[in-house]
Amino acid sequence: MSARTCARRLDAFLRAFAATGNQGLAAEQAGVSRSTIRNRRKADPGFDGRWRAARADSAGRLAGAGSNRPPPGWERRGGAALAVTRAGKLVRSPSASRWTPGTEARFLGKLRQCNNLKLACGRAGMTISSYEAHWRRWPDFRRRVREARAFASLWLEAKCEAERARPFDYGDPDELGASPLSIAELIRMVRRHKRA
Repeated sequence: MSARTCARRLDAFLRAFAATGNQGLAAEQAGVSRSTIRNRRKADPGFDGRWRAARADSAGRLAGAGSNRPPPGWERRGGAALAVTRAGKLVRSPSASRWTPGTEARFLGKLRQCNNLKLACGRAGMTISSYEAHWRRWPDFRRRVREARAFASLWLEAKCEAERARPFDYGDPDELGASPLSIAELIRMVRRHKRA
């Protein structure tokens, strides 16, 4: 690899590292190995200083954003969804136990329909305790939950009002296939029921 190509790749690495805070993802994106980065940091104090600045920039920006959503262009890598950790680092979601933007979307969609946390967590494949931890951690998620619950309340209230305004239709007894019973028939039915 020529010096110019190496310099270009290292610059691409630093830009990706500043965006994600994840050295592995940034190295993968720039096409360099992590050992190359480690060796360059040891050999070049200037590069090490730029690496530290990029890490501080990403941690401050991602952790201070108040959301676990990745920056634009970094939603998925290698077939895995990415999410921001509390420390301000972009990570692959290795299991279904991590709240990703897709998980949040499924959760909030169900919450907007029913205003029931347990059902919404079930739809997202998450537990109530993981929801509570995620809710405490991210202010943006708290805001979107409040909006979804307010929408659901208004929608359900409007639906109930529409049902109340609609007159109840008993239907025609002839259409139902039953004729009205006389008082004598009702008394006979009650006596038969008591004997049985």
